[in-house]
Amino acid sequence: MSIGIKYDTARAQSRIRQVIRRIQEVGGDPSKALIAWGGYMLAQTDRTFRGKGRDGVKWPDLAPSTIAARRKRGITHRRPLQQTGVTKASFQTQNVGKVTQKVFTRIRIARVHQSGATIHQRARTLRPSNKQALAFTIGGQKIVVRKVEMPARTIKIPARPMIFIAERDRKMGFNLLRAHYQNVLARSAKAGA
Repeated sequence: MSIGIKYDTARAQSRIRQVIRRIQEVGGDPSKALIAWGGYMLAQTDRTFRGKGRDGVKWPDLAPSTIAARRKRGITHRRPLQQTGVTKASFQTQNVGKVTQKVFTRIRIARVHQSGATIHQRARTLRPSNKQALAFTIGGQKIVVRKVEMPARTIKIPARPMIFIAERDRKMGFNLLRAHYQNVLARSAKAGA
């Protein structure tokens, strides 16, 4: 399971379809411009992580319970989705045919954070898997027990869109295609001269 976006120029705006058709008519390959657009979108995704959102789509702050849990583990920053950097680094691009570019991640939990989720956990009993007892520290006091009864709970994870196509991204895709078309025309004019 992965999340991602596809910039499918075969179904995109008529201006983009016209540029693609012109590139193909003069023997050019639009996938080169789409590869450039994929690199641009990876940079935008990185920008989203650094700015906790972009283009008017801001990420909610971390819950106080998350901040407290991180503090206990020695993590002092409050940047969502950046505890290890694995999700941020996992985004990649892929050409799908000559007219589609895909930007995606295969990190499963990313889908939950992209769209948000409500997770219902049933009540359960925690028992040691390979020891006689469970041991942990609460408030500086060491506690040893044979089992712990965990009550049912609901966890709400807010949506933090990591990847999306904003209007400026659409314009950049069009501009890359148009510049590629102009380069193809220039090359074909030189070859014909």
